[in-house]
Amino acid sequence: MNNISYNSQAIVSQDGRITTNANNIHYNSQAIVSLNLNVDLMYQNSSAIVNHYNHFISLNDGKFAVIGNINGPISVPTTAFLNRSIDLAEGTLTLSGDLYLSSDTVITTSGKINLNGYSIILGNDFKVPDNIDITISSSGIIDGQGHSIILGKYSQLLLDSTVSLTYKNLTFKNSLNTIAKPAIRCLDWYSQITFDNVNFAFTDDFEFKNGQIFINDDVSYTGTGKFIYNSVRSSYILPHSSFNFMPNTYFTFAPSSTDNKLIVMQDKTSEFKFNNSALLITHTGLRLTTGALYFDNNVTVSTYGENNIASFNASYITHNYGDTVYCVNWSPDQKYLAVGGQTPTGGNELQVYAFNNSALSLVDSKNYGATLYSVNWTPDGKYIALGGTAPTSGDELQIYSFNGSALKFITSLNYGDGIYSVNWTPNGRYLAVGGTNPASGNELQIYSFDGNTLSLVTAQNYGDSIYSVNWSPDGRYLAIGGSTPDSGNELQIYSFNGVALSLVTSQDYGSYIYSVNWSPDAKNIAIGGVPDAGHEELEVYYFNGSSISRVAYVDYGSYVYSVNWNLNGRDLAIGGFPGAGHEEIEVYSFANSTLSLKASQNYGTFLYSVNWSPDGKYLGIGGRLPAVSHDEIEVYKFDYTPDISVQALTNSLVLGNSTLGSNNDLSTYILSGARVHLNGEILCDNTANSQDNLNFASRSSSINLEEPISKIKIINNEGISGWNQESILRAENPSNAWITDNTTYGYGIGETDLTANLVYNNSNAIVSLEKEVVYVSNATINNNNLIGYNSSVIIGHEQAIINNSNAIILLNDKVSIALNDRMYAFTFGPGDIYFDNSVTLSTDLFLSENHKLLIYNDMVIDGSNHFIDFSYSNSGLLYIDNNCTVTFRNINLRNMHNHSINKGAGAKIYFVNGSSLNFAYKYLLLDEWTLDGDVIINGNVNDIQVTPSGKFILAAGSNVTLQNLKLLDFSSDNFVLNDNVSVIFRDSELNLGGDLNLSKGSYLFEGDINITGTNKIIYQSDITSTIAKNTLLYFSVGTTLSVDPFNQNSNSFYFEDRTSNLYLDSANLYVSRGGLNLLNGTMFVNGVSSMQSEPYYDSGLSATVDNGITFGNQLEENDFFCNVSPSSMLDLFAGSLNYKNIAINAFILNKQYAPQVFLNISSGSTLNLYESLNIGNGIVIGYDNTKIYRRPDKEIVGSVNSFGNIIYGILD
Repeated sequence: MNNISYNSQAIVSQDGRITTNANNIHYNSQAIVSLNLNVDLMYQNSSAIVNHYNHFISLNDGKFAVIGNINGPISVPTTAFLNRSIDLAEGTLTLSGDLYLSSDTVITTSGKINLNGYSIILGNDFKVPDNIDITISSSGIIDGQGHSIILGKYSQLLLDSTVSLTYKNLTFKNSLNTIAKPAIRCLDWYSQITFDNVNFAFTDDFEFKNGQIFINDDVSYTGTGKFIYNSVRSSYILPHSSFNFMPNTYFTFAPSSTDNKLIVMQDKTSEFKFNNSALLITHTGLRLTTGALYFDNNVTVSTYGENNIASFNASYITHNYGDTVYCVNWSPDQKYLAVGGQTPTGGNELQVYAFNNSALSLVDSKNYGATLYSVNWTPDGKYIALGGTAPTSGDELQIYSFNGSALKFITSLNYGDGIYSVNWTPNGRYLAVGGTNPASGNELQIYSFDGNTLSLVTAQNYGDSIYSVNWSPDGRYLAIGGSTPDSGNELQIYSFNGVALSLVTSQDYGSYIYSVNWSPDAKNIAIGGVPDAGHEELEVYYFNGSSISRVAYVDYGSYVYSVNWNLNGRDLAIGGFPGAGHEEIEVYSFANSTLSLKASQNYGTFLYSVNWSPDGKYLGIGGRLPAVSHDEIEVYKFDYTPDISVQALTNSLVLGNSTLGSNNDLSTYILSGARVHLNGEILCDNTANSQDNLNFASRSSSINLEEPISKIKIINNEGISGWNQESILRAENPSNAWITDNTTYGYGIGETDLTANLVYNNSNAIVSLEKEVVYVSNATINNNNLIGYNSSVIIGHEQAIINNSNAIILLNDKVSIALNDRMYAFTFGPGDIYFDNSVTLSTDLFLSENHKLLIYNDMVIDGSNHFIDFSYSNSGLLYIDNNCTVTFRNINLRNMHNHSINKGAGAKIYFVNGSSLNFAYKYLLLDEWTLDGDVIINGNVNDIQVTPSGKFILAAGSNVTLQNLKLLDFSSDNFVLNDNVSVIFRDSELNLGGDLNLSKGSYLFEGDINITGTNKIIYQSDITSTIAKNTLLYFSVGTTLSVDPFNQNSNSFYFEDRTSNLYLDSANLYVSRGGLNLLNGTMFVNGVSSMQSEPYYDSGLSATVDNGITFGNQLEENDFFCNVSPSSMLDLFAGSLNYKNIAINAFILNKQYAPQVFLNISSGSTLNLYESLNIGNGIVIGYDNTKIYRRPDKEIVGSVNSFGNIIYGILD
């Protein structure tokens, strides 16, 4: 009996449930009820239990409800206790308070639960039968109270778009799921799950493909399966939390991107633990920072992954269709394959096949008409969209539902002559349609779908025909391709905000684009078709959010009809009608902006469609005129193997990040008796301040290099503690190894073999060991002829000679100098200088034809605030040998010119703290310069011509000044940014050869800064940048400033005062959905310059929002002045301008004599007057659908000309 007191013979508690004999309680007098954990739910009730609709009864004046069961859609208006079953019947259960489930509560049908921020609290294990999908459609909590959620065969817990859900205090169990139909699934990128004190006890592998995970408290993965992380978004282990992989489990890090920093440990108390389990990593690598990593018992670490396609499997599945298959598409759960085409043997163009990994069997089919060109499943697998030509019904666009056994017609719409492509958004709410000769005149059409009805949202004219439409995986962008577009550019990319399409960028390709497809990380777009000269049949473009650039291509020979990325983001399948040397089916690997053929297969004649299965193991194809032993429909299986190709250490398991400082050090603990079996590579990249770089708890704790190509590199040996001298072992012949800084231990060329111990602390010894000599007394040493004829005591460490008595040093046989009296010869020559190891200068160095600096090893040159002078015009004054890395620190390289430095193949230069580069002549940048720390580049009013191979790479945390120079053909390709950079542009010109994306860090513009060319500066950094006093940031004709910060910061630019000037000279200002607030400074406008802001649809508000461009903030001291030159026009091309200036002269239209000056408010644009706008003798122009809204007491002072019906309104 539970805690019920003061009960007036009315309420009975039985096994955690509230019941009566009649199951119907009402008009209860003076009952105080305590229900398990919450005594405040019902108290002092008087006549407070009331029947509601035969579904439930409410108690205590509606503050609590007791529900017998749920049948169909229902809204529960208060906190409630559910006694029996939930039958959602594909409907929605909506909460307005917490819902408590009894021990008898079960769910019987699929449907949605709208939590509305409330919780569901389990009273016992919660069982979900087979084949049930429960979709959580709004944020909230599911609290297990120590119980389990037990999922039946193929049942799923789905998280809707943008929903944040917390699972806490529970265990997940299941009967059977697959990689393609996981037990828990986020439906898009923006879904978030917090696991709080949760255990996983799945019977099979679990793949997390979308969204973000937050680990809170202890979260453990048990069983014998894999937790496979495919998402391209970051997930977090929160403070004081631990993600634990228990015996016989695996964590596989295989994101569909190249970002290796997606597992974020938020502080030092965030823990990642492996106990008798395995950590598997693909060639993307995994970098862990900040928290702690624990290895206990036997742990396998592999960085080879298992995502390398070996070849086509020898066997494949075939099925006859008839004449031609134009489209194949896998269902999201991979259990079905939808097929469409022309003249099928069975008479029905739409066919749905069941797939059991070994055979296809027809489930259902439907007649469409003449030709079915496109089929596409919704992301939940419940609906199929169809598009084609000459349909029997007369409607080209058709929607069917599918329940696993039968197709059911839902709705259809007339399009026009024909549809070639249909594609659902990742959240399934919108459908993009493309075709030819539409009735509306717009080839591109976007529809919303509510499960029953299609509604046109927006449409866009393209030109002649659209053959392919494809949404980006984040649902923000739509790529389309076709033929004969009005703009001349076949490839077009639009952004979509739920209401409208906006063209972002486009690209000319050639005659036809038949297929476009986004990579899973939304960074690359593959296209296939028939190109013009200068293009190839297969091309891949990189997309940065505002522009595209071609990064890879293949000459296929004839026609590419279909392109499709594998989920791994690495493999790209294509199908077509090939030229000589190619096959109809080809699979390429895409890495480092390069396409490499992995596998190919003959099909016959025409291959029109290729589609990877959701698990990436099967490829469905369809075509026409297949060869002997082939059919129109085929499914190929691919065999995957570990990828043991060359792997960069930075793409292995990386522990820490020394470039970001000690706060990013990772503590790694190898517990007592633990043995880490390494198949692959580890890079220990902690700083010298690390306390637990590698902490070996006992003599039996070890890291074993299991394979001949395994290796480990330690950047700093500080913080390696415990039994470190005995703990890194060669598996087949264990022996001890002493760990030194920046040394790679392994078996390859240039790596230190673990069987050879280094020698240290020698006395009275003659030693020669790979240049490692430490603490040697009374020694005679001859090391590569670098040291000879020494007497008394020499102590040498890494060729740094200390305490040398009566020594003669022979330096490369070129310069013989006694360092105590030959400094002049070192400074001026004659004779070349050979540095064999790192050096600190104690004097300046003047280089000339007969006094060159030659470097043949990796080293650091610390100038100690001295300079190296390149005044002589001879070439190659500084020579750096092949594959050498030279770092300059605290040094001034002055009077540099084009031929100052001669680098060998693979040589690298780093300029770090205190470095300054000063140019005396025009310079041609041909290679990469890495800038790290405080670095100044001074052009001295000279040009720096940037070539495609030339790059400035700014390391994280760098402070770089670019001054008095003109950067020619400058773009993002030449300016590589890392986190937390700070850049000063001072008195310089940036001549843009492409778009320049300032995506990270902060920027200070000082003096005269000229932006020239015809491209954009795209400001995407989340940090506010500054236009200094007495500064003119000038954008010349045809240039654009695009403000699109990732965090939608509306204060991207800070103007120090009125002398901080932004000048648009027939240039453009574009602002994204976050808006832009302009304060304090001045904007000058000349010629015809435009402003544009981006409206977007806010699903939370169910409204279109336009934050716009804002002048001022209604404080006069913060007014932002705008000065429009005579005969010029400021055109508000789209979006809104919010005018909040106070001063009467803050907006100046400078009319002189006859020429007019205009503020043009284009059709669809909005001018919001929070303060009066005095335009003097200028003119405001409006059109049809121009909107001018104002506060009641505010107005335009001056002339307004209307070329249509301006819409006037009052602001709230």
